[in-house]
Amino acid sequence: MDLMRTFPLSRLAAAALLLVGCTCAQAQRVVTGLVLDAGSGEPVPFAAVQLPDGRGGVGSDLHGRFALEVPGDVNTLRVSCIGYGPAVVPLPLDGPLVIRLEPAVEQLAAVDIRPGVNPALALIEAAIARRQRNHGLGHRAHRYRSYARTVFTLAVDSALLADTTRIAALGSSDREAVRFAQRQHVLLMESATRCTARPPGQRTEEVLALRVSGLQDPALLAVAASSRSWSVYEPLIELNERRFPSPLAPGAIDRYRYVLEDTLVQAGDTVFTIRFFPRAGARFDGLQGVLGLHAGDHAVHHVTAEPVEQRGGLGMRMRQLHRPVGDTWFPEQVESTLYLNTLQVGSYALVGRVRVDLTDIEVDPDLPRSAFRGADLVADRMNIRTDAALWDSLRTVPLDAKDRMTYRTIDSLGRAERLDRTVRGLDALLRGAIPWGPVDLPLDRLIAYNGFEGFRAGLGLRTNTRVSRRFTLGGYAAYGFSDRATKFGGDLTVRPWTGRDHDLRVAAQRDVAETGGWGFQRAPTLLSEEGYRLLYITRMDAVDRLEAVVGVRVLEGLKLWLGTERADRSDRTGYRFATAVGDGITLYDRRFVTGAITFGVRYAPGERTAQLPGRHAVTRAGRPELQVSAWRAVEGLWNGDRALWRVVMQLGDVHRGALRSLAWRVVAGAADPLAPAPFLFNLRGTATDDLGVGTPWAFETMAPNSFVADRFVSLHLRFGLGPVLWRHRLSRPLPVLIASGALGALDHPDRHVGWTFTAPEQGYQEVGLALDQLLRSGVVGLGVLGAIRVGAYATGTLEDDAAVKLTLSLIL
Repeated sequence: MDLMRTFPLSRLAAAALLLVGCTCAQAQRVVTGLVLDAGSGEPVPFAAVQLPDGRGGVGSDLHGRFALEVPGDVNTLRVSCIGYGPAVVPLPLDGPLVIRLEPAVEQLAAVDIRPGVNPALALIEAAIARRQRNHGLGHRAHRYRSYARTVFTLAVDSALLADTTRIAALGSSDREAVRFAQRQHVLLMESATRCTARPPGQRTEEVLALRVSGLQDPALLAVAASSRSWSVYEPLIELNERRFPSPLAPGAIDRYRYVLEDTLVQAGDTVFTIRFFPRAGARFDGLQGVLGLHAGDHAVHHVTAEPVEQRGGLGMRMRQLHRPVGDTWFPEQVESTLYLNTLQVGSYALVGRVRVDLTDIEVDPDLPRSAFRGADLVADRMNIRTDAALWDSLRTVPLDAKDRMTYRTIDSLGRAERLDRTVRGLDALLRGAIPWGPVDLPLDRLIAYNGFEGFRAGLGLRTNTRVSRRFTLGGYAAYGFSDRATKFGGDLTVRPWTGRDHDLRVAAQRDVAETGGWGFQRAPTLLSEEGYRLLYITRMDAVDRLEAVVGVRVLEGLKLWLGTERADRSDRTGYRFATAVGDGITLYDRRFVTGAITFGVRYAPGERTAQLPGRHAVTRAGRPELQVSAWRAVEGLWNGDRALWRVVMQLGDVHRGALRSLAWRVVAGAADPLAPAPFLFNLRGTATDDLGVGTPWAFETMAPNSFVADRFVSLHLRFGLGPVLWRHRLSRPLPVLIASGALGALDHPDRHVGWTFTAPEQGYQEVGLALDQLLRSGVVGLGVLGAIRVGAYATGTLEDDAAVKLTLSLIL
């Protein structure tokens, strides 16, 4: 009773409730924490954080974070991860737990397990069987938001960063590098996007915001904001132009070995940790790493993978964390790391890391057709503001002190050094131009070479986006030193809708064009290997042309062109076209005036494009690629004096496997049988008496201008035989088998006077072998090619039938 007088009932009830609450809190609490590498200080993903009895646990995410419900009587946790020594850590009374794992000193021993007794194989086979069901990103309509953070920094051990004595003992350059790494990163980029997709072919991703340290306007780097990533469920994983068989591809168990390493029980479920690596003696570009498979439906819970062979001073590592969404699975966190070992500051290499978090994932939403109009990546309406409120609403992980310092110092440096201007200049150079204020100078207008003009020098100008994003105005002038003729021209391209790849182009020019040549609306790029064929073009016509063309992108991989032109062509090589005008009277023409309607198609299913400010860019080529060009001259149109027609089609593809590749191209054309030579087809021969340069998609043993047809079909094959013969820093030969053939006809050869040529009616054939990259330096590879003519047109003399050439290739 004295107690009741001292403490009223209400206070006792409150105290009792407090005791109950404390008891419940002690009975079960949530421990959050971070798992770090004790040496580097980097987060350790997929670490198993378990209760001491192993009956419950969770895995850390890509940021090393975890949250685990812990009974009140538990005061320690058991932590393990492949590549690290296990640890038992005490629980703190409050606050987050930071766990530092020591890297394992011993290397994993070689393992050779017979398939019949390997417990991991049953798990892998089940995962392969359920690839489609569990691959939500590749097989289900969806949408999500993404936040990505890209950091380039110096690869300095975090233990060194915290050791002032060791830092003081370093050389001056290394000491400065370490102090820089203590303060900040080299580069920091953040992006946020919204993606909508209906696999396999419909997808659009809008860049909501982009920020790059040092740049006030990062729009030109918007392509890097795409959240597209590799998938372990795809048969081939493409990384940096290399293709690796997936450890979950059909037939993967014949390529890889699998070892069950660990089992983690979390939230009443089980995740099996399986190490994979290529089988002994494997001859393919393989991966090694760790798969975490969910026991319930054999879906990938997490994966870490890296190439067995790190090449060219470039190391790679990839990580993903998946989670269930409805009845399928999606990657929730994605990380890609590049080790740029050839780029160093002092003794420390540059490392780049991209981490992407996917949020608000929806499966099978109602998606109208209008959701997929336009480009795969839309980046011309993004926000480039840098205010804190905007980015705090977008980030899934807050900035730390080094991130904030990076923005402060690099932004200040960018303004002082005018980095925006430098980036615009580099972008123009990659597109084949030199920027000069509001105009660009196209590189292909400065100097060129072909067999007719010899060296050609000139100057071209075209306006850039600093003048307008809706139109481009250009002009050029040039002089050929062999034909001693001046050329000039101009064009205007108007883009009425900045969010669509539609354009109107009008042009006028006085120039030269290959006699019997053909081309398409999408011309080869400046550094294309096809450009080597210009060395062998020795017959050209003088052309005065006026044209207008409308281009419309109908679908992501389909664009159409419709236009009209007036052309006045004159021969300068002695050719005449004979026309009988009466009894015993023949008219010989060297000038041809035409008024024509033009039509073009380019279809490349699977092509990816990006709508950037002021232009539409192809970010990934589609396959196969079909191009069609049709031309119909109407007598009387634009004062033309001839009625002619011509159609040419080109279809090609490149199939790349883990070991071998096959590239092929079919070209077919048909023209009016009564057309003069400029409107026929001059088959592409490139054989000369001098040592030449190998030209893909042309005939290596055929002399220029030796075969002309009014209808033809040709086939070119290039078969990459697999791995290089040997590897050296300066030599890495790639063997390629080559085969080409053509069949054609010419109905009225007697009407073509002044030239000597025939049509390949019996079928022209050649085979050869190329060894590319026998020598390599930087981005250029030098090799050798040998080819020989076979079949009906072979002379039986090696000197006449064989060709030996150099090959030049870009190493990307």
